[in-house]
Amino acid sequence: MIEQGAGEVLHVHCIFNARVTAFFYRYAKEGRGGNPAEAFTLMDSVWRPGGVWARFIGDAAAMDLPHRFAGKDY
Repeated sequence: MIEQGAGEVLHVHCIFNARVTAFFYRYAKEGRGGNPAEAFTLMDSVWRPGGVWARFIGDAAAMDLPHRFAGKDY
């Protein structure tokens, strides 16, 4: 859990590179650190999650949509 590293420098890695932004957005959205609007802007600059990742971030409207990427597909 991220909370176990409170006060420590954490490295969050994702080979897909876009998904890590979903973790930061959800973390901020749940009020556990960071600014939700800034985290959404960062995520939106990379991708807009669909499917299971939309469910992960709580975006019910996008659960039936494919991922949408800013720039090239991964």
